[in-house]
Amino acid sequence: MNTYKPNVTGLAELILKSQGGALAKTAIHKAFVNYKEIAKEQGTFDVTNLTETKKGKFGQPIFDEFSFLADNVNRLTYEMPSEYGNNTVIIIAPFTFETALIEINQTKNIVKTSISGLNGTVKEYMSNGDFIINLKGVIVGDVANQRPDRNDLNALVAFLNAPLTLPISCSFCEEFKINSVVVESYKFGQREGARNVIDIEINMISDTAIVLSTSKSQKDIFTPRAPYVQRASF
Repeated sequence: MNTYKPNVTGLAELILKSQGGALAKTAIHKAFVNYKEIAKEQGTFDVTNLTETKKGKFGQPIFDEFSFLADNVNRLTYEMPSEYGNNTVIIIAPFTFETALIEINQTKNIVKTSISGLNGTVKEYMSNGDFIINLKGVIVGDVANQRPDRNDLNALVAFLNAPLTLPISCSFCEEFKINSVVVESYKFGQREGARNVIDIEINMISDTAIVLSTSKSQKDIFTPRAPYVQRASF
């Protein structure tokens, strides 16, 4: 496991600073954030209006611990492109964000068909789509005005660059039965006046194993769906 052991409350405060005061009033685990301490230091938070419970699932950011998983038994292995030397990357340790701001959105697979003479389209619901997961976090170096440990950054980048489905551990994601993800994009940013702070944003989609079968009876079991057609004027 990575050796990065940050101050959880301090990280939560840094994330809130980068996201603005509006997100400070979203559902936040009180175990991760000391509201009174943040309010005192920031001078911009109304502690009486902060909620300590989850208000909802979709689109509700919440602080939580998030881990990309790997170990000696369940290794992640992939080949780097030729421009990077065709090196083999083997990941045998997890990477954990002790405090991350997570937002989950649900998509739906809907086929839209245009018909001549009919305004709008005919919608055919196929299935629920992937969950879209957005993670915001920070990595903070131990020494002021110095970049964080390169080993910590390399350990994270190894996961983010993997062309693989990544197993994860996160209590908030588990509420939606999300145990593995695919990374679509990620962004590292500098913090003005703080060389030892790196802001991180990761966009992911959920991934679920699909069992395919040539048997119609088994196919109906493993891939159940009940599509319907619904007309709408929008």
